[in-house]
Amino acid sequence: MKKILLGIGVVIALVLFVVLVNQGVQNKAINLEEQIENTAGNIRVEEKRRFDLIPNLVECVKAYDEHEYKTLTDVVAARSKNGTSADEIKTMIAAVAEAYPDLKSQKNYQDLMNELAITENKISEMRKYYNKKVTNYKRFIRQFPNIQILNMMGYEFKDYERLEFENTSVDAPAVKFS
Repeated sequence: MKKILLGIGVVIALVLFVVLVNQGVQNKAINLEEQIENTAGNIRVEEKRRFDLIPNLVECVKAYDEHEYKTLTDVVAARSKNGTSADEIKTMIAAVAEAYPDLKSQKNYQDLMNELAITENKISEMRKYYNKKVTNYKRFIRQFPNIQILNMMGYEFKDYERLEFENTSVDAPAVKFS
């Protein structure tokens, strides 16, 4: 009788172990799917940020650039009204440029270029991370015994594609100064 009870206990423990392992494999596959979906969402958020931010930054830089140009033009025009010759004006502008070499718009251009680089690097890193998550998922679902367990449990496999860097879902906005 003890042997029968022991045998039943072993069978129950074995069945419970198999059920837990099977459920664990399925839970891990679902977890990997969620990581991929989350990463894809983060990429879309960053691409939207880029799409919204970059044109606004460009417009700000252009507006300040125009303001600075108009200010310098007004200064030159005012000086020429006072009887200053064109050669003298050029000399004055050169002197002002030497004394004040960093015009404000130059910093704006640098800030814009910096923001462009940061944004593109961020999106690039997120895409690499996404591809890594897709690779991990595909590797996990194809490994033995995972594929057999998942098939047996009726798991629906997802066909995630790795991102190609040439074909982005949202192209970077063009930065044009006219």
